[in-house]
Amino acid sequence: MDRRIQIGGRRYRPFPGFLVLAVLFLVLFAGGFVVVKAGVGKAGGKPQTEKLTAGQPYVTIQTPDVQHQGPSVGSQDTHDQPQSPSVGAQHPNIRPQGTFGGSRYVVTRSSLVRLLGGNGKEKIVLLTFDDAPRGESTRKILDVLERHRAPALFFVNGTYAEKRPELLREIARRGHGIGNHTWSHARLTRIPCEQVREEIVRLNDFVERETGIRPAFFRPPYGKMSPCAYSVLEEEGMVLLQWTWSSEDWRRKSAKSIVQSVVSHVHPGATLLFHDLSLTARALPEILEELERQGYRFVLPDEPLPEDFQGVP
Repeated sequence: MDRRIQIGGRRYRPFPGFLVLAVLFLVLFAGGFVVVKAGVGKAGGKPQTEKLTAGQPYVTIQTPDVQHQGPSVGSQDTHDQPQSPSVGAQHPNIRPQGTFGGSRYVVTRSSLVRLLGGNGKEKIVLLTFDDAPRGESTRKILDVLERHRAPALFFVNGTYAEKRPELLREIARRGHGIGNHTWSHARLTRIPCEQVREEIVRLNDFVERETGIRPAFFRPPYGKMSPCAYSVLEEEGMVLLQWTWSSEDWRRKSAKSIVQSVVSHVHPGATLLFHDLSLTARALPEILEELERQGYRFVLPDEPLPEDFQGVP
């Protein structure tokens, strides 16, 4: 029997069914392979993996969402987060912490700031602010420091930081140091050891959770330490940092008196004590201008202290 099919006056042999299926399968397979290959590695495609070195695990390469440094920071309300790639990132207008032109700075047992390997005569000053972050005064102080490109060390209290975590993160974001001034500004010589530990460790945990920075420096309220406090500092690997001159801004009535007190007692390596107050914010521009005129630079000590530092007096 002639099974040829007539088309347009001509007769053709029918194409075998299995060949049709085979050709169709090849077309679909080739097309799908091209689509998959084109999608990998492009926006919207699946993440690629790349082996770093032998023995190391594979890492997923993809465009990450903006992450905050430190555990649990992402759990905070997003409207409180500063507009920055990451909390704790170096602010472009602040000198890197612990350095100045490649130099390194340390604090001594007598709370002086020194250039590592220097002669102690360098005209450098450490600015410190206690009882932070208070609110509007904190913002004003940060703005003044930024205009002068002056880093500072903020000794924070948990009772203030808990209410204004966005300001705590802003201090870190602008490149300043964060020290521990206890959770509730308790007088450590009048509370039991368990409470002393709670005052210090609770604040360390909170600051680290919010900023990714665990405080390395401690300043006790009223400057009073207890044997228990020393033990906690040793356990936490912290350094006691008092001051060489207090502005006593908390009791002064005018910005001018704060200025006069500071500029008349500054000396190379001085650690100056201020508080997070509106009056201090008003006095700060004139203080920094005068110290700069005298040739002083504002620095931060290294965190942690370098291993080769012997703690000179």
